[in-house]
Amino acid sequence: MKRSFTQRFPNITATEFIQTRLRNADFEKQIHTEGNGALLEWLPTKFSCLVRFRINVGWSDPVQRMLGSDEVVVNETRNFTTENFKQIISSNIKTNLPYLSAQISRTIEDCKDGCIETLTLEIKYNGGTFRDQIANDFFKAIAKHIFPLNNSEIVVHNIDPRPVAGLFVPPRHASQYLAIHSQLQGLREASEEYLVTIDKAKIDRKPLQIPNTNQLNQVCTLLEPDRFSIQKEIDEMKVEAQRSDRIVQEIKKTREQVKPGNSLPMFLIATCAAVIFYVASNT
Repeated sequence: MKRSFTQRFPNITATEFIQTRLRNADFEKQIHTEGNGALLEWLPTKFSCLVRFRINVGWSDPVQRMLGSDEVVVNETRNFTTENFKQIISSNIKTNLPYLSAQISRTIEDCKDGCIETLTLEIKYNGGTFRDQIANDFFKAIAKHIFPLNNSEIVVHNIDPRPVAGLFVPPRHASQYLAIHSQLQGLREASEEYLVTIDKAKIDRKPLQIPNTNQLNQVCTLLEPDRFSIQKEIDEMKVEAQRSDRIVQEIKKTREQVKPGNSLPMFLIATCAAVIFYVASNT
């Protein structure tokens, strides 16, 4: 729901209007009290202002039975700027109902004998059931807190020509619907946080460098089985074993030729012959 208004205020400049109405805690307290609400917090800064107040909406049936309470806490953040001699105030409104919010845009400029304010109020409802009814009830309630009290002329510029039809949920299922809606809202916020976390966790990995054909051939050459063979060592050991076996056989043969009763010199001669054979075989 979005509506625009033009309001004329006599005998007051645009700057005075902002100071006495939009940046004045006493005036703020007055309009909330007269609107059957209460000012809860007032925090002005140089270029903005935070206002928190409570309003009584007075929901119509069956919304009243669904929500169970008329009180809504409103948090409004006003930002003040100047453009082409016009005072521009933009407000973001959030409520304690996560599916209900609003935006206000004000443009105030001086005119003859006063100032003119162009105000646009947009109600945003993110639910699906009783959309038009809830938006209208909230609009009527918050209008008491943002519109002038008496001395102004209000002209309605435009009203939504075709209200958006909402999904109908019977009153007996309303509490379940609102609970599911809150859970879905939480899931959406969690998914957005998850996407941010994933994006921050991305690592700048360098591309994999695959060796070329020449490098692969060099590696294969170095790893050929022939380079790691011990066949040569085995052959040398066999030759040495055969040589040792011939020496042993020669010694045995010499001992058999030496009979008992032979003199010691014959044994020595046989031993020397075996040693000479061993030396000759090595050379």
